Amino acid sequence: MHANPVEYKASTIMPLAPVSIPGYAATAIVTHRNGKRETVGIPGYFASERAACTFALEYAKAHIDGRRHPRLPFSLR
Repeated sequence: MHANPVEYKASTIMPLAPVSIPGYAATAIVTHRNGKRETVGIPGYFASERAACTFALEYAKAHIDGRRHPRLPFSLR
């Protein structure tokens, strides 16, 4: 599953939540204005697709901003 793409500071974030063991993996693909793409790792696993996509989006925003990545809430880590 994936959520709708989100435009953020001249980049496009595509949150993804592939089914994995032990749950849904939170990950995102970030496409920068210059066309460069990067995958923002799998910081955790969640019980629902929605929770995984929501966390992946916030994680990618922090990555773009150069901020500390958000801490995982309780998840299936």
